[in-house]
Amino acid sequence: MMVRATCCCIYGVCGTRDYSLFIDYVYKSIPAHEMYLLQQIELCPDQILHAWKISQNPQVSEVFEIEIVSSEEDAEEAVLFWKAYFSSLGETVIDGRHVGDTFSRL
Repeated sequence: MMVRATCCCIYGVCGTRDYSLFIDYVYKSIPAHEMYLLQQIELCPDQILHAWKISQNPQVSEVFEIEIVSSEEDAEEAVLFWKAYFSSLGETVIDGRHVGDTFSRL
């Protein structure tokens, strides 16, 4: 596994209909990139995630930053932690795969 020397942002997206959550990470900060992130989720080849995005229609205001970590390895562990944490609170957490480095072209 390649570890990047940049910070990763753990983020969540809340569905507008059933308040389910998608949790993932990106290599840059979330502010000012929420719409682009939502577009990447919609275009993601993961069928579960794509269907969730279409059915829930999350808006920019439903994208939120959870924490910043120092590496890709830490980000993968943090995503697992936050998925388990929100699930333990009774939230529905979408089991979609990692969207990828959505901001690589920005």
